[in-house]
Amino acid sequence: MAVRVRVRGIYATAISKILVDEGYTLVDVSDVLVRRLGVPPNKGLPADVTVKTDNDDASKILVIGHYEHSEAIAKTIVGRVPATISHTSPIGLYATLVARVRGAREGKCFVETPYGLAELIEYKECKGGSLLPVSVIRVPMNPKDTIVVVPGARVVGDFAVVWKGSRVLFSPHIRNKGRISELLALSSKYVRQGLSIKWRSNSDEADLEAIATELPRLVKQLEMVEEKTRELRDVSVVTNGERIISIFLTYDAKLYLDSYRRVVTPTVDYHHILKTSKGLYRDIAELLDEVSGYISSDLLRRTVRKFIAKVAEEVGEVSIYHRKLDGHYIRLGSANIAKISYDERLELELLRRIRSGGVYDGLGVRKEPGDIVRTVVYEGTPYIVHYYFNSDGKLKGVYVNFNTKPEIVIPNTVEYVDLSIDLVRVDNSSCELVDQEELRSLIANNFIYLSQEIYEYISKGLGEAINIYCDIKQPEILSPSLSSTTSITSRTTLESSADEFTSNSSPLEDNSM
Repeated sequence: MAVRVRVRGIYATAISKILVDEGYTLVDVSDVLVRRLGVPPNKGLPADVTVKTDNDDASKILVIGHYEHSEAIAKTIVGRVPATISHTSPIGLYATLVARVRGAREGKCFVETPYGLAELIEYKECKGGSLLPVSVIRVPMNPKDTIVVVPGARVVGDFAVVWKGSRVLFSPHIRNKGRISELLALSSKYVRQGLSIKWRSNSDEADLEAIATELPRLVKQLEMVEEKTRELRDVSVVTNGERIISIFLTYDAKLYLDSYRRVVTPTVDYHHILKTSKGLYRDIAELLDEVSGYISSDLLRRTVRKFIAKVAEEVGEVSIYHRKLDGHYIRLGSANIAKISYDERLELELLRRIRSGGVYDGLGVRKEPGDIVRTVVYEGTPYIVHYYFNSDGKLKGVYVNFNTKPEIVIPNTVEYVDLSIDLVRVDNSSCELVDQEELRSLIANNFIYLSQEIYEYISKGLGEAINIYCDIKQPEILSPSLSSTTSITSRTTLESSADEFTSNSSPLEDNSM
């Protein structure tokens, strides 16, 4: 039987088209996708896997569901879409484990699992050395994330999750009041037997008889899992639960999805980048899609770049979001826009004035009040360059940060993923690569997978940057012009800069951390 997939979110059309082309069956299909793709709606059929935009990060999609099927679908997406960064949790959601209690620390109870320490919540006692069955309710998506478990086994079906207790819970995606009443009625018998049920979104439109048939099978399965936990005498994995994989879509990935979406519906370049914008700006993408068939693609691309530049120019400053490969990000503060260009590509020159002293970590040179930092951002280039000057305009050093190609997101944000390798040059000395060990260690762990294009960013960008910046003469604080003749100069002055790097901080480090 074909794997059944539900797709939701701002990338739904392009991702659905990829999956249909690869032979997967779409279920719970929206009317819009039925029309665009010519597929049946398949309402009421349970999904084996759900692919959706991450609610907390519009540049990520989540693949959630059956352990093996989720892995296969994620590989399909990563294999087709260039320049992606994947994070795979080594443990499944609702997995049942046998864990050993390690004891309490700082008011929290910790247990040993096959995947390392986990925090145990909802416990009656935290007795060190004892074995107990637990189920996973929060999985680690990054190396430093904490696994969270609760006592007892859980089993997962197409329509429900079942465990010992006396509660009935509903997925927030179940909104039909009539269906909620029907599910409550089905639950009452099992609650009286000492069971808890969480109804999954698959149960919203599914056949009620199919749902009712699954429940006794899940109860029997729970009894078998509990019996197995009693037989085990050491820390063990009993059931795998559901696989969760996050896929970060970079600049090139979004442009590729633009082209794939264009196969089935009018789509402007930058569509998916615009859809990650803040507030009402994201709705501009649909308007531009509608006119894309009547305007040349070159003119429309330039118009979109001009719009992005104009909005940023009106704000007058830009915030840089420096994402790390391990999943967290650092807001580098705000910088004034000195110049912005949009003709051939988006190009930014940002300025900030330093007000405090210390040392620039990475450069290893003194940081003094009055220093000026000039940051240059080029669309489509896999690095960002920071120049450090003293108050007299003499160059102190150059810091080249290698990253995924930066995105300028409306209204005033530059976003990218730091690739954990940098090129630095102090004064007129030779260049030096830094942070290489961090990159090696991240690649070596089982959480992160970088597509081939990401490695090419590093290799090609490194060669280009060495040729350009390792033989640099004394640059001006502000370059006379950018590559484009069409530019905007911000009305905001350098003196008004508010956010600056603090003492003993890296050139790429958040002031507040």
